[in-house]
Amino acid sequence: MKVAIDASVLIFIFNPKAPASVDRASERVSGLVETLSRKKAKIIIPTPALAEIMMAGRAISEYIEGVRQFSCFQVRAFDERAAIELAARLGNHQKKNRRRFKKVAAWNKIKFDRQIVAVAKSQGAQAVYSDDIHVRKFALECGMDAHKLGDLPIPPKQERLRFEKDEEPNNPQTPNAKPVVLQRGDSGHSQGQARTETEEKAKGKEAGEI
Repeated sequence: MKVAIDASVLIFIFNPKAPASVDRASERVSGLVETLSRKKAKIIIPTPALAEIMMAGRAISEYIEGVRQFSCFQVRAFDERAAIELAARLGNHQKKNRRRFKKVAAWNKIKFDRQIVAVAKSQGAQAVYSDDIHVRKFALECGMDAHKLGDLPIPPKQERLRFEKDEEPNNPQTPNAKPVVLQRGDSGHSQGQARTETEEKAKGKEAGEI
């Protein structure tokens, strides 16, 4: 299985505090990467998307090293195959598309976004993850699934950890629960309970004798 991500998703790998359209975006992206890694899926990072990330100001070496830490990531260039794929998709409709999209975004950006999708398509990606509506629309036109940040679930790991921590260890409904160990007397009761029962018995004897 192969999927592709663009800069609007990749950014949260390097900067968890980056501005986002949804809450806990970094956790959502981390959960996506973790899930895909478990499935042995490959995550395509088109070089135009990587270049967009690198323009954020950090040293290029930091980004390259960060990507290499994840075996599931594959950086792929806009090469001859991608160019052919893009040309085939646009065909004779290029001028028409250019006029249509000029009102909503700069044509250069549209070409940039389409390069990202073309790389994903030429590499056999089945889905594209992007928070850019133009990237998602073109991905759908190319026959791939498209997902935005809001489509990604928040990993339930933290909730499960809190639930497990709050479980009472001496809860009788918990199968493997261990009772709380107290200091016990010979009768099996706690020492406080043993003293109370002894005193009550003594008082009962005294009352009977009287």
